[in-house]
Amino acid sequence: MLFTREEVFKTPKLERLLHRIIHIATNPGDLVLDSFAGLGITGAVAHKMGRRWIMIELGEHCHTHIIPQLKKVIDGEDKGGITQTVNWKGGGGFRYYRLAPSSLEKDKWGNWILNKEYNSEILAEALCKIEGFTYAPSDTFYRQHSCYSK
Repeated sequence: MLFTREEVFKTPKLERLLHRIIHIATNPGDLVLDSFAGLGITGAVAHKMGRRWIMIELGEHCHTHIIPQLKKVIDGEDKGGITQTVNWKGGGGFRYYRLAPSSLEKDKWGNWILNKEYNSEILAEALCKIEGFTYAPSDTFYRQHSCYSK
């Protein structure tokens, strides 16, 4: 093994490289997308540089690595990487979303069908949200779902 676990996750060199790339390609306030977030280093660097960011990750290491890393950045406890270079003292915040299972699945014959985990209320609410409406089910009539404009 070339590196111990601790050596693999020390990131000053990678943060410096990402700092250079983000500095060249963006301006403060711009949005940085990392669709394979991994350990969350791109988001941490973008945050320290005053950029907005979106990270996408499917693995459980989102909970074990990314969220703790970002909390350290926000709390000003991350002293490594580009922290001194950009005079980072902490601040900001983030929102975290967990994606729902797909609304479609294949049946035993390979045909696409609605996922059995979903019911008509969930699907009606999702459709209202997609179309920019607020979901408003009826309190009076069973299974009468409606949407209204904001």
